[in-house]
Amino acid sequence: MPDIQSVISRIDEHIFIPAKKLIDQMPPEYVPLIIGTATAVAFIVTLLVIIVSRPSKKKSSSPSVLKKLHKEGAIIDVALPGSPTAICGRAVITSIKKDRIKMEMLENSGSVILKPELEVLFMFRPENTSTDKINSFTARLLKTEKKNGLCTSFSAEMPEKFSNTPRRQHRRKRVVDQQFIRVKIWAGDIKNSRDDFSDSVPDLAVNSYDPRAGGQEENSIINISNGGIAVSAINDLVDERFTTDSDVLLNIFMFNFRQKIFKPYWYAGKIRSLEEKGPDKTRLGIEFTHSGIIQDEDEQLLQWYEL
Repeated sequence: MPDIQSVISRIDEHIFIPAKKLIDQMPPEYVPLIIGTATAVAFIVTLLVIIVSRPSKKKSSSPSVLKKLHKEGAIIDVALPGSPTAICGRAVITSIKKDRIKMEMLENSGSVILKPELEVLFMFRPENTSTDKINSFTARLLKTEKKNGLCTSFSAEMPEKFSNTPRRQHRRKRVVDQQFIRVKIWAGDIKNSRDDFSDSVPDLAVNSYDPRAGGQEENSIINISNGGIAVSAINDLVDERFTTDSDVLLNIFMFNFRQKIFKPYWYAGKIRSLEEKGPDKTRLGIEFTHSGIIQDEDEQLLQWYEL
């Protein structure tokens, strides 16, 4: 809050004293008008000073956002500057010091060799600060610890600034009504899978109504885009075949409202993320790498095209 006494003193100095001198020189009939005008001006000036000087409700500052991410154990995506969609790993902040932060790797694809002096892009969920929305920062690695050739933890410089990095190449559509989309997922790739894999029991199924894929009724589709799909599956069904960067084949049936039928779509992809959601569910984020077109009436021979 402003010092009211100093405000009053300034008003006296710049308004009332000059006004008094003016009043002394004016004819008597103008005195009420001058006094009324001076009083109104003084009131407006005082009100403006109070409004401008009052403290605003500030949102979190950048350093406090970093501390919040540490406290909540938020997962931070790791990539190289300029390549925000090429995630090479995920980490959490384990400690924050005045000149550095320490982080532990939860996942490391090995696609990027993390080493001292490397400039790295760190991305997290969007946060609001007092001036902007942020979701990332860039920092230089200071020290790394490795196991079996892969970085397991590292320390990095404290970031000089935070920014808002565009991350999504494709707009995601949240699936609200599960009855209009059905998904079957097989562990495997387009080179080594049998041509008739589509006739085998899916390793994961969502709304597929396949009597051979029992116990998968609680699986659900979270969202879908031109670039991939996210599904929620029971933990017991996500075994060692489903790991980060493992290959999968997908058959997606989506309802075409114009034609009033379900239409099949075939994709090959990679699992890009695995996140535990609650005590018994896992979220699988799958990126589409190829699309398939049926080449025969039996729907067994697929021609694959890279996306």
